[in-house]
Amino acid sequence: MYEPAQPEQHSPHECLEWCPICRGAEVLRATASPELMEQLQQVQRGALVSMRALIDAYLERLDEEPAAAEPDPAAGGAEPATGAAPRGTADPRSSG
Repeated sequence: MYEPAQPEQHSPHECLEWCPICRGAEVLRATASPELMEQLQQVQRGALVSMRALIDAYLERLDEEPAAAEPDPAAGGAEPATGAAPRGTADPRSSG
């Protein structure tokens, strides 16, 4: 007979005593002034906003690449004439 899994009970934050990141954060929280904590939060927010912008730009680029890589059916399925050699091949014009 199937019994649904019971949700596990976890404390909100579990860390190892020797973790240098958690120990450093704990010392910082205990000793830093409110002004320093506010500045650190602003730096963290700025870093996260920047990371999000990078991820969004990368995802947009990924969405655009498949459409640009598909051959145009009106051109007979031929590759666009850009003058560049396809990836992985040498450009015959550059050999001397």
